[in-house]
Amino acid sequence: MATFVVAVLAGCGDDEPSGPGDFPDVRGNWTGQYSVVDCDWLSGTDPFFCEDLFFVGRSLILEVDLAQSNSNVNGQAFQGLIQGPVTGTVDMSGLVRLSGELGTNNDATTTIEDWETLLVGDSLVGPWVFLVVDNTAAGFGSARIDADLTLVGPSVLDFFGCPVEKWLEQTDSLAGVLEPGDCMLDDERYWDLYAVDVGPGDSIEFLMGAQSVSPGLLIADVDDVLLGCSSPEATVDCDQNPSDSVAAVALEATIPETWLIIASAFEARDTGSYWLTLRKLGGAGATSAVPLRRVPAGVRGPALDANGPSWSTSEGYEEYLAWKFAAPRNRVGRSRR
Repeated sequence: MATFVVAVLAGCGDDEPSGPGDFPDVRGNWTGQYSVVDCDWLSGTDPFFCEDLFFVGRSLILEVDLAQSNSNVNGQAFQGLIQGPVTGTVDMSGLVRLSGELGTNNDATTTIEDWETLLVGDSLVGPWVFLVVDNTAAGFGSARIDADLTLVGPSVLDFFGCPVEKWLEQTDSLAGVLEPGDCMLDDERYWDLYAVDVGPGDSIEFLMGAQSVSPGLLIADVDDVLLGCSSPEATVDCDQNPSDSVAAVALEATIPETWLIIASAFEARDTGSYWLTLRKLGGAGATSAVPLRRVPAGVRGPALDANGPSWSTSEGYEEYLAWKFAAPRNRVGRSRR
């Protein structure tokens, strides 16, 4: 992941803060993913919370909109589609402490037990401990969850709460590992995120290979729209998979922009090492093993988003509740580097 530097406040000899400018600014929208490190099932007849939703290694999306007055902080938190007000403080070192409840009188309530994130550059990093309770008497009971949390500010380019790990050149190669703690969407696939800048006429083949996992490769723009698909909503043909060990996508750019490279496991919860290679096409370079698809300019359709399942059975309700925790909000107006 990207390395951030803790901002140090310059002092003027004062022992006590004297105004709003003395406190780090944590206002704005923060988005990120938290990775579960422990889940303690406390009550109920169905250990769904710990076995299916907050299992160790699971990552889920969290967003927080914060306002600030001097050291006092307040706002709204969104745990998937579960949301509620939060309040707290920020001290001189940039340590943010929040409390609150999300989803009261909804399908589930999340009570913040411990929230202490430190402002590190343009991110908030730290532990998050919360108690989740089923409000529907469906048998899920309650559980206490410990998680590692990283939230990034609007200036950081991300894909559903996961910041870009590395900016690549159009001829780069690298090795990576998919493992618990990596980013995850509600399909429970681990993935790493990279970015590359392109210009009109640039043609690039993206290759991802692995031995211990079946690779799944997706390319998106900064508005979370998948590229190289038959339609913006389709995913079945976005990550070409000519064999069990290699996935490939070949795209031609029509405008200057940034493409996001989502290197993932094709199957849920799969872990293992992989390699990723970018190749320029067209000059003295190679031809692609997969169809070269031209990325259109202009409106490309809706961003990738979860539609939400319907439910009429207990199994369907578990799917519905999992979606409400994991599904990201629709976000528009993404930032570039």
